[in-house]
Parts: sequence; structure tokens; C-alpha cells
Amino acid sequence: MTSPSDIAPVVAPVRGHTCRELYKAIFESDVPEQMVRQLPAQSLYMVVKEIGLATACDLLSLASLEQIRLLSDLDLWHGDVLDEERMWEWLSLADEGDSLEILQKVLKCIDLKLVSILISKYVEVQVFEESTDNPPSPGFYTPDKGFTWIGIKIENEDQHFLLARLLALIYETSTELFYQLLSVPSVATVSMLEEEGFTERTKRLAAEGVPEPEVAATIHAPYSLQEAVNDVTREQPHVVVEDVRAVEPMLYEARATKYFSE
Repeated sequence: MTSPSDIAPVVAPVRGHTCRELYKAIFESDVPEQMVRQLPAQSLYMVVKEIGLATACDLLSLASLEQIRLLSDLDLWHGDVLDEERMWEWLSLADEGDSLEILQKVLKCIDLKLVSILISKYVEVQVFEESTDNPPSPGFYTPDKGFTWIGIKIENEDQHFLLARLLALIYETSTELFYQLLSVPSVATVSMLEEEGFTERTKRLAAEGVPEPEVAATIHAPYSLQEAVNDVTREQPHVVVEDVRAVEPMLYEARATKYFSE
């Protein structure tokens, strides 16, 4: 059996390229899946943002579950608040022929607290001890023969469809998970879910090498003249650094700041 250490790296030859060049190189490679899975999540994220999420299904289908989890961590937040516009973009993903395989893969990776936020904001649930054929209000539907009735309160037709499709997919995948998610709004507020989700997201990204907000703020804080003078005049051991090798970035992208603006 081949171990990961026995797999020859295939990313090195494309170092120093733009996002679009890397995207092209992936699908010109003899082993595109292997190449994608060797990419750092940040690099893969920049490629996805450059080509557009809607056209990146072929790329996401090759990515590992962990990579997609990190991609969603990078893309679905505006500061410490869920970016709903991007969330709807992720929920609209579909393969050619409207297959839901890519959405099923996303569902395995995405933080379910974010799904719970949408349910809290836009879904009304009524549960009955005995089944009934009569919906509690117009527009309600039942997935379980009248015991549970669900009403989606979104005026936007596209978003209404996407949330209904997501709930149906969750129900078909795991009825236990479906009922758990429906019950979350009764025990947690949207602000609680966002706070917990943001904390866990920050920890996952920190493990990937993305500094936490406080650390990033410290690193990028202005270096005052007085601090510079103090550092220069402070007595320190004389250190000689030799043979420092340049580290070539994976991607050269003049507009890279737009991908990590938050």
C-alpha cells in the first residue's frame, strides 16, 4: 500500500504562478486530484475566488473534506458574522445536470451551526403529537406524514428554493440530524451560534497557519519611531544569520489582498 510519504509532490513545478495558471495546470496534470490535495487551503481558496465559486465545482469535487471545510471557513464570514450572501452561493452549488453530489460533500464539511442560523432566521416549525393532513398555515409542508410541519419565511424565491432543497437533502441523508437542527433554535440564539461558530472557525484556521485576529492586529500594528530606537539601542547578543534561503510563494497575484480582506 502506498503511504503519503511515498507520493511524489506534484505542486512544486507550478510555484510562482497566478491563480488562473495554477487552475489550468491542475487540469493539465496527469494526477489532478493528487495535485489539488497537496495545495495549501489558502492557495486553493485564492484559485476558487479568482475563477468564481459557481464555476469551481470541478475543483471542489477533487478537494478533500478538510480542504472544503477550510475553504468555507475562509469564505463564509464577514468579520465575526456569517456572510449570508456567500452562504447562499455555497448552497446553490450543483454539478452538471443539477446533481447534488457536490452539495452533499459540502454538507459533510460545513459548520452546521451556520445552517442552524438560517433555520433560526427563516424557518418556522410546528410539531404535533398526532399526524395531521392539515397544514397549520398556507405554505407549510411536512416531510414525515403530518407530525412535523415546516414553513420557510423568505420572500426571495431563489433563496426559498435553496433552503427547501437543503432541508430535503438533510432529511434524506439523516433524519436524526434533520430533527436535531430543527430543535437548535429552541436552545440557542443566532448570536450564540455565531459566537461559537466564529470561535471554532478561528481555531481551525489558526491550526492551518492563519493568525487569530488579535495576533494579526499585533503583527500589523504600526512600528513607532520610539520602538525602533529602543530596539536599536538595546544591548542584544550579536547574531549572524547565514544562508537564508528565499521562500518562493505558491502564487503571485497582484490582487491577492481582495481574497483576505476580512
